[in-house]
Amino acid sequence: MKNTLNTDYFENLWLNDHPFNDRNADLYKMLSASKGSCYLSAFVKRSGALKEKLYSVTDQVFKPQYNIINYIFNILWTKGYYAELSYEAGSHERLLPLEKAREIYPLELDISESPEKIKSLYAFLDQEAKDGFITEIMNQTRGELIWKVSK
Repeated sequence: MKNTLNTDYFENLWLNDHPFNDRNADLYKMLSASKGSCYLSAFVKRSGALKEKLYSVTDQVFKPQYNIINYIFNILWTKGYYAELSYEAGSHERLLPLEKAREIYPLELDISESPEKIKSLYAFLDQEAKDGFITEIMNQTRGELIWKVSK
């Protein structure tokens, strides 16, 4: 599926947890599509004890959430866009039925193609489940950027 933007400008653009796979290109698309303000939010830090255990159980190195927001802030600053940057810290509890956890975690851990790692994961989740649910508590810091674009 081809990703295209309307040729008209948008007064305001809001992106929440956009992956920014091609960081520079995605940011420049956002800038070129706006004629007013832009808003972007993403996690700066995100971790949890359960997720760290899951990496260990599947013989992987824990991969903390990437810090894309500071990278983008620096690009904006060097391009003459003086964004306001703020942070909000908190925690989030995710309660998943065991079957849903068995579906989600292989994708999040990128082990869908590894039957032996999935087997280890399932065994661990079966042990961790209480009343058929997995509880994950995530400590997180979210960054928010807002800036003006003049056309």
